[in-house]
Amino acid sequence: MAKINSDATKYLFLLSQLRPDKLKYVVDVVDTPPATDKYNALKQRLLELYSETEELKYRQLLKMCRVGDEKPSHSSCTA
Repeated sequence: MAKINSDATKYLFLLSQLRPDKLKYVVDVVDTPPATDKYNALKQRLLELYSETEELKYRQLLKMCRVGDEKPSHSSCTA
């Protein structure tokens, strides 16, 4: 992808990599893509759908850091 400069080519490549069952989640971008910056519109939609929320990231961090009754400076956090 790094050597591809055309927005249309990047958009079509990304679209071709999506499984058919995942297309339903981006159908609005696929059916009526923006006039320009199609690739970034599709990429942004996919990131919104599949990126972890900040809350989930925070919860995962807390699971890794077992503080218990210890002072925060003495925690067993490996993150």
